[in-house]
Amino acid sequence: VEELLESGDPVLDLSCRKFRKLPSRVCGLMHLEKLYVCENRLRNVPDSFSQLQGLKTLALDFNKLEDVPLAVCELSGLTRLYLGSNRLMTLPPEIKNLKNLRGLWVESNFFQRFPRELYDLPHLKSLQIGDNRLKTLPHDLTRMEALRG
Repeated sequence: VEELLESGDPVLDLSCRKFRKLPSRVCGLMHLEKLYVCENRLRNVPDSFSQLQGLKTLALDFNKLEDVPLAVCELSGLTRLYLGSNRLMTLPPEIKNLKNLRGLWVESNFFQRFPRELYDLPHLKSLQIGDNRLKTLPHDLTRMEALRG
């Protein structure tokens, strides 16, 4: 892991490492553009995670997140966010801060209702929300004008 953290590469893959906590040094890697922390045991990320303002892609799928960490909602440059296969039931109102988000993956979670917070993401083109507990989709889904099939 140390080798990866010191490489200076804008892409860091820390997937499948059985992390319960993110290594604290990750939050100091300001050059990161893509961070993959899939298939670990994360329940949260540190508040200092919000310092990673250069991130464009963040993959936190296949973890144990019950809530979207608010520090993630402060990463205004994100264009792709992978949160599938966690334990999410809702999205926080702060998700609206991700104005540049183009793709959001929240499949295989525990949503029982369509997250209306998504209406506040004007550039969202791709939404993967299958395999949840949704019974219906909202009739005004067409408000999400950028969304593509």
